[in-house]
Amino acid sequence: QEDLYSQIKSLVDETQKRAEALGAAQDGAALLSVQPPCAPKLGDGEPALETGFKHLERLLREDVDKLKGEVDLPRILIPVLTSKLPLTVKDPFEAAACCRLTAHLLTLLTNQEDQFAHAAASCFALVTHLMTRLLPIPLPIDKAGKSQCFWQQDMRYETKADLMRHLWLVARHFAAAAFSLRENRETDGARVCVAGALAAVMDALLRRNTKFLGEGPQSGSQVSLHYSGAADGPVKMFGLDPGGFEKASESLLLVAPEYASIRALVLDYFSSIRKELDDEHVIFSFDKTMKPSAGDRQR
Repeated sequence: QEDLYSQIKSLVDETQKRAEALGAAQDGAALLSVQPPCAPKLGDGEPALETGFKHLERLLREDVDKLKGEVDLPRILIPVLTSKLPLTVKDPFEAAACCRLTAHLLTLLTNQEDQFAHAAASCFALVTHLMTRLLPIPLPIDKAGKSQCFWQQDMRYETKADLMRHLWLVARHFAAAAFSLRENRETDGARVCVAGALAAVMDALLRRNTKFLGEGPQSGSQVSLHYSGAADGPVKMFGLDPGGFEKASESLLLVAPEYASIRALVLDYFSSIRKELDDEHVIFSFDKTMKPSAGDRQR
């Protein structure tokens, strides 16, 4: 026991001597350990120690302001007031204003997608609301349909051009939003039906002959006259074949009754056009082949 006591006492004395030697090293004495040297003084009159806490004397004091970088100023958030959309539209003039407002709201959502949660889903829902609740689907082109169709009302050329331009912008936003969302059966049904509704409305507007060169049956746009088959000469109307849309949408999951309604209306409209077409005047048949069809080459 005396030997064990002597060993412990020697260890304690040695530890005490080593601690005193380390303390003396901070006052300029030679270092007796492998620990790093004390931090140098930061300036005149400033201590080299970070704090006065025991055993924390070797922490460096460093100016970290240079590491923070430039301050990212908060961005201006422009609100997207979807409540400005009307509840109904009564004529093409109100429809043009509604499409113009929708294109503006979609632009705001897209340009501020880093500040809006689910911006793509909001764009998708906004276009879906426009086509299912606000804009009517054109009726078939027979006599009864033409007399009651919403898009056959009095319309000036600038109103038609405004509608076509903003519907084109809406369609581009809708395509970008649809491909940004995760694919599932619910969004597939809405995507196909709403895209068909956009095509039907723009087709009806393109066939609408609005006079802007004076009076007379041939005073309208030459594009509309040739597309509708009303131009002078041996001209026949052009149109789309709804076969691809019908096959693609027959097995879709339509989670809202509006989707089933616009699908039926779009099929009725394009089927009435297909009855008046021959095979050489069907355009955009890319569901059958990627090569231009005879109608594409004639158009």
